[in-house]
Amino acid sequence: MKIEPVNYREKGEGIYYVEDDVVKFGPEEVNFLKEQVRFCSKKRNRICAHSTADDQLHEMLICVMADSYIAPAKHISRAESLHVVEGAADIVFFDADGNVDKVTELTEPTLPGKFYYRMNTEIYHMLIVRS
Repeated sequence: MKIEPVNYREKGEGIYYVEDDVVKFGPEEVNFLKEQVRFCSKKRNRICAHSTADDQLHEMLICVMADSYIAPAKHISRAESLHVVEGAADIVFFDADGNVDKVTELTEPTLPGKFYYRMNTEIYHMLIVRS
């Protein structure tokens, strides 16, 4: 059984997978992503804790620069959750006609506000990273 990460396996630009039985994220992984994100054309990167894109549950540590654009999306038959570790963002929810329905500010846990959300329904949404 592998418990400590040895190396990240890059599967695409800025998409890293760990090949360990127990995956742990800490300051080293956050700093790695922050250092590497400037080399990514989409201005975002991630370390995936799941083994493959086919896994039922996807969990990852993601770094997104403030000027990265993330298009609205809707996940069919899948829940989504997000926990802000550092920085601030807005999660924007849209109604069925594509109009903004609600905006929730997300901040890191040390600041006032919400740092986590989970969607258990199929709804269009997008993330706007502010810092």
